Amino acid sequence: VALQSVALWPALAAPRGGAFAGIALGSRRAAVGSAGGAAAAAAAGAGSPEAASAAAAAAASSGGTNRPVRGHQTTGYSNPKGLGPLEDAVGRQVGVTALTGKSVALYFAGAWCPMCQAFTPKLKEFMGKHPEKAVVFVSSDFSEDAFVTHRAALGADWLSVPFGSEALFRLKAQHRAWGMREASVFGGDRRSGLPTLVVVDPVIGDELKLLDAESKGPRVLGEW
Repeated sequence: VALQSVALWPALAAPRGGAFAGIALGSRRAAVGSAGGAAAAAAAGAGSPEAASAAAAAAASSGGTNRPVRGHQTTGYSNPKGLGPLEDAVGRQVGVTALTGKSVALYFAGAWCPMCQAFTPKLKEFMGKHPEKAVVFVSSDFSEDAFVTHRAALGADWLSVPFGSEALFRLKAQHRAWGMREASVFGGDRRSGLPTLVVVDPVIGDELKLLDAESKGPRVLGEW
């Protein structure tokens, strides 16, 4: 359903246990890092983006903590809590040193998410007024093409976690932030859906503050 106005936010931001709670996950729920779980998800929803995401999650963790889904350079993933190497707006690899001296927030979002579509322009406007802050995009898109298109629509100076990387799945699990369409991968034990911002220490990965944009909308930016 297309989002007509940001004013519709309260109606879309269903509380935990609300409208989404009745969605039957059943056999589509798969544990991160379990090849069997990914196979079950694929069997329950073969060909769906959710099944593809489940298979990717299993591939990311089945070969060890430093193995990404695609053949991406893994230098920097040795710290299990750090962000690892990042990418700029055109896909060039960037180190976390690019974030030195800034307040950094992970932005969990997917282009398919109506609330993300409404929130992103507000976040871009906010970031334009706060050069002392930085955003790192954590994608919930279901294909690399969708990710690249989504990334191009974000801030030109925003960084992103590489699509399909081990770090992408680890950060979602660590901060328990993902979309309901990803429940087959991560389950239902989440703190926040999409969109979500988590302010972090980019070097050691410690969480400093959760900004629940799914529930609060653009007004949550006042808490950052």
